[in-house]
Amino acid sequence: MINHLPLETPEPTRQPPSQLLVAYSIPARMEKRQKLLADLARHLTLRNLTTDEEARAAINERVRDIESRLAEMDQSAKSYHRGWS
Repeated sequence: MINHLPLETPEPTRQPPSQLLVAYSIPARMEKRQKLLADLARHLTLRNLTTDEEARAAINERVRDIESRLAEMDQSAKSYHRGWS
């Protein structure tokens, strides 16, 4: 016979203070930005090395996407830092 243990409901987790969220989110954003910059450099290098027009068009689209994401991150950081003043 199987012994069934009652399931205990876990205690709700406490939300970390907003300062901890900020401390975590800043390095996470910096890492994401560094990855995007590395991706951008790689795509620009590939674009400069290729002569295939279709490949260049696809790479250009990806470059625009990365640049847009970087601009969004910059805008988000500016609006976030405005709240500190």
